[in-house]
Amino acid sequence: MAASRGKGKGERVDDGDLFASPPDLEHDYVVLDGVRLVRPYAFDFVCHVKRRQAGLDVVEAFAREFPGRPRSYYEAAHATGLLRVEKAAPAKNKPSGKKTGATRKRCRAEEAGEPEEATERMEPTASPTALSRRTSSDGKKNEPEIEPLRPLHAGERIRHYLHRHEPPTLSDPVTVLAATESMVAVYKPATVPVHPTGQYRKNTVLGLIAASRPDLGRLLPVHRLDKNVSGLLLMARDAASANRLREEVQSHSVRKRYVALVSSAHLATGKHILETFAAGRESESESESFVGPSLRLEKAVVDVGLRYDPRTRLATCANDSDGDRSNTFSGEENGAKDARTAFALVAVSAADAFVDATFRAPEKIPETTSNSRQMKTLILSSLPRGVALVACEPLTGRTHQIRAHLKRAGHPIANDARYGGEALTDVDETRRFLATCRATRGDVSRNVSDAEKKEEASSWPLCPHCPMMAHGANDAAEGDAGGSGARAEDLERLYLHCAEYRGATWAFACPTPSWVPEDMEDAEILRFLD
Repeated sequence: MAASRGKGKGERVDDGDLFASPPDLEHDYVVLDGVRLVRPYAFDFVCHVKRRQAGLDVVEAFAREFPGRPRSYYEAAHATGLLRVEKAAPAKNKPSGKKTGATRKRCRAEEAGEPEEATERMEPTASPTALSRRTSSDGKKNEPEIEPLRPLHAGERIRHYLHRHEPPTLSDPVTVLAATESMVAVYKPATVPVHPTGQYRKNTVLGLIAASRPDLGRLLPVHRLDKNVSGLLLMARDAASANRLREEVQSHSVRKRYVALVSSAHLATGKHILETFAAGRESESESESFVGPSLRLEKAVVDVGLRYDPRTRLATCANDSDGDRSNTFSGEENGAKDARTAFALVAVSAADAFVDATFRAPEKIPETTSNSRQMKTLILSSLPRGVALVACEPLTGRTHQIRAHLKRAGHPIANDARYGGEALTDVDETRRFLATCRATRGDVSRNVSDAEKKEEASSWPLCPHCPMMAHGANDAAEGDAGGSGARAEDLERLYLHCAEYRGATWAFACPTPSWVPEDMEDAEILRFLD
């Protein structure tokens, strides 16, 4: 059902289908001081009771599942009819033993503790006031019938009618790089999620594309990029193309290449990355062995199984332990999935003490030999002290694979705090972004009267985010322990960028971001992996 106008105040209620009812690019988004915000809107959230929630009442279930709001909010929402339980219709046929795509999605969501959002939506109403007060045939207003709290049963449907405030993102635009009859290549900026997830819906790649490029029709992401990662995103224009491309990617016949800015000092030993890439063992493949006049360098292949925990959202390496791991790049155990990533050292900073002491003369810059070609690991004055530029090629497709394997190699992404890097790279800029979020009211730039603003604000008395625009903007602490506030990590560009996808008959590339030195050509960086 498409989004429609509610009765009374004319507020649009989002129905969840971004392409059938796309956001309004002019009305729904506000860009201020480098931050993109979304105007708050009414939303009907639908989920189903999971097995682990059976026996709890709806208030207790939501207080546990969504701790970003206090229990008192859920108690009040239930008392006013905004949070309610509906019995799910019994299945007419027994399910087959084979899991469908939708079933697998539900299983993944359940494992991650994320409720599934159904496609069905309640009849739109303008506000909780309109929902909680019904008018009988004789014109009298009746209070809604509220079911007393009771134990939930698995499969029952819960509806939560709320005032949705989305988290902010940086204002970098989502850009269409190329379009064919079956595919669309898009530049995804850092901090923007690919698809609706958590509190994000309109402030996503799909939401922004639906709003800005309706001519492209419905698009289906073929792969995903982490929210804080930038770069190439491929989307199919129909289900058949999506299935074909996913099968091609899963068959490992597609080359995926990334660029990362990493710490040049080893996490455990302090050794410089040039020493890490120096010969510590013979490579099994001659194509991975590089010989130079000053150092013998290798294209490191990290072959270490990974375990991903959907609750902590962290990947850990099999047989992980502290100490010097620069030459122990293999292992798989304890339920970890096979994972392999190739890395090539592209450039180091001329400001690093090790580089200055070892390669004072230009002729001593180490050369790398591959397939009878000469490639040089560059020494650049344009790179900041303490970082190095690395080309990455995941040979398998595990969640957070590159990030976890770079940590395993001892040289994490420079600003990836979750995997051993520094917490922030530009503290002042991030604080400025957060200050903008916490100072922007939900009615900013709207051409409405003060009376209308007052009436709209009073329509959502339970909303913890009003009167501000951004989700969590009322939380003053940057390190909000509950995770509900406007957080610094949500506005941080990770130094990891998807630069190229190449199939058997097609290839798409994405320009590198501003943190890659301007004197480096995009194609030159990726050649280090050949």
